[in-house]
Amino acid sequence: MNKKIYIWGWWQGKNLGDNWILSTMKKIFGSDSAPLSTDILDFKTMGNGDFIICGGGGLFVHDVIPPWDKKVNIPYGVFGIGTEFGADKEKITDLYKNSHFFYVRDYMTLNKFHMEDKSLVIADVTFFDPLPISNGGNNILFIWRKNDLDISLYSKDKWKKYIGEYASIDRWRGVLLSFSNVIESSFDGTENENWILESMNNVGFIVSQRYHGIISAIQMGIPCVALDICPKIKSLMDDCGLSEYCIKIGEIDKFPMLYEKAMSNKKEIINKMKRFTKDNNSLVINAANLAISRINK
Repeated sequence: MNKKIYIWGWWQGKNLGDNWILSTMKKIFGSDSAPLSTDILDFKTMGNGDFIICGGGGLFVHDVIPPWDKKVNIPYGVFGIGTEFGADKEKITDLYKNSHFFYVRDYMTLNKFHMEDKSLVIADVTFFDPLPISNGGNNILFIWRKNDLDISLYSKDKWKKYIGEYASIDRWRGVLLSFSNVIESSFDGTENENWILESMNNVGFIVSQRYHGIISAIQMGIPCVALDICPKIKSLMDDCGLSEYCIKIGEIDKFPMLYEKAMSNKKEIINKMKRFTKDNNSLVINAANLAISRINK
């Protein structure tokens, strides 16, 4: 219909997860969809005939952020949005009522948005076109934020309280190296899912404090230990049935036992990951088809 579709999200950064989300959103809504970064705080200049998609990803970490906290006069939909600590109920209700479609990323987000309709829950949008199952390998892939936690998240009271006792990257390196050869990644950069596939060549185990590092492990069927530095990581592991392999970053002494247990129960873990990926793939595809039909109307 010669209408321009915009996809609004955290695209100005260098987080590999965000780039992966945007790449997937373009697969869903068209390769010529135009990305709008969160720097865009006013949609009035976009024209009345356009459609804006908000998402996917954890954009509303602490609350609904501008310009979505006020009335949006351009047709829009919300696709795969996530939160960590919730949002103002009135703002979310208004956003929901005026949207042409509204989907959240997980049950944690649904609950923290004070919503009850379970049909609104899909998954991280990358499950639309998941990574292929890995052939395994001998290396441990260690995924750690580029800026160590004591510089970034750990300096903020709310995050510090959630994270709890801290263990440094050097302590983790020392423990992991006693088990296998270790490859490191920060999951930063402008690369996409093709880079993920290349970086996971000959990887048989993943330790990650990055959300999309865990997403990658699940989609590729690679046993993992998730470092619970934020609520979305714990929620993901809970939903996948792998809660016992999710530990706080300071619980480093638990790793040897969990590693041995994971390797002993590798088949069971991979089967859970495959089921989770298959189910979430269906959820995202169904939601995408409905969203596309509503945009067309």
